[in-house]
Amino acid sequence: MARQRSLEVIRQAEYVTIGELVRLTDVRYSTLKFYTEEGMLPFEQAGENLTRRYRREESLARIARIRQLRKEGKSVPEIKALLGEMLLLGVLIISFMGGLLIMWIYRSLLRPLHKLQEATKQIRDGNLDFTLDVDDEDEIGMLCQDFEEMRLRLKESQEEKLQYDKESKELISNISHDLKTPITAIKGYVEGIMDGVASSPEKLDKYIR
Repeated sequence: MARQRSLEVIRQAEYVTIGELVRLTDVRYSTLKFYTEEGMLPFEQAGENLTRRYRREESLARIARIRQLRKEGKSVPEIKALLGEMLLLGVLIISFMGGLLIMWIYRSLLRPLHKLQEATKQIRDGNLDFTLDVDDEDEIGMLCQDFEEMRLRLKESQEEKLQYDKESKELISNISHDLKTPITAIKGYVEGIMDGVASSPEKLDKYIR
């Protein structure tokens, strides 16, 4: 035979037996059994012997509600209907809160992550001409802001590289032009000497100097 738990332990337990509910509520065993058989007091079955166990907080609230309705003169069918309506209302509230939670998750997490994914694809394809707009101040928002700052720095580096390449091309072009002029002149002098234009020593000395 299992050892009986103390009231202190029972008051802290998540699940209790019907006998422990009797001790907590001072409601007769037969009454609680009747509530159970009528579906007014939900229970679970656990263990090899399928012992009925009740959620302590939920069961105490149910029993208190049933007591109140009985004092108001409600019959058992009326109480069952009211409890069913309460259960339905609870389900609707939970569903509504679940919908709000899904909307919050989409707005706070999924949408910014989708924008971040699109921004990553843009950078992968070499496009830095876009803006990552996320106004949230949470961790995801801060991550997107850091990503946007990284994009701006990459764009600045790209523009600086393009400017450097442009200046390098202009410098090479100027140097080539500056070198081309004396080389052309030297080439002309050499061709003139070879063609015998400098027929005298004086003219030859003039071409060389």
